[in-house]
Amino acid sequence: MTARSAERMRRRRRENPEKFRAYEAARYAADPEGQRARVAAYRSDPENRRRANAQSAAWRAANREKYHAAVRRWEAEHPELKAHYQALRYARRKGNGGTHTLEQWQRKCAEYGNRCAYCGKDRPLTRDHVVPVSKGGTDDIANIIPACQLCNSKKRTRTPEEFLRIRAAERSAP
Repeated sequence: MTARSAERMRRRRRENPEKFRAYEAARYAADPEGQRARVAAYRSDPENRRRANAQSAAWRAANREKYHAAVRRWEAEHPELKAHYQALRYARRKGNGGTHTLEQWQRKCAEYGNRCAYCGKDRPLTRDHVVPVSKGGTDDIANIIPACQLCNSKKRTRTPEEFLRIRAAERSAP
């Protein structure tokens, strides 16, 4: 595409945005995988990625309320993904290595019958690192077991053995 024809196309897009939105929607609906592949190929070029990221940042700065509303809406619709991304971010910040997918986490929860590994209760589950991330544990799925928020908070930075020993002592105390 020559510079002249590209400018002509941009002008037509500006003059008829609804028409081009409908065209793009129909093109995507006809071949979603092909469209995703085209976008991935476009974004694989560092210059295109830089330009697209700059445009996104400019839009977010100009539309802060709309952006934050969209983020809150996404978080409300995807609480499990939000929790997964937060857990990954925390582990990445610690820099101990390892990672896991949401599917691996869901399989791990299913292995435990979607119950807490410590108390066995059917409560919302959180990721508990067997070797705590703060003590050098990785975020690999082999180092993670499901725990309810109460048990995970009480365990803190202890190993499971230390935690269960303390918990047994608490129960046997008068």
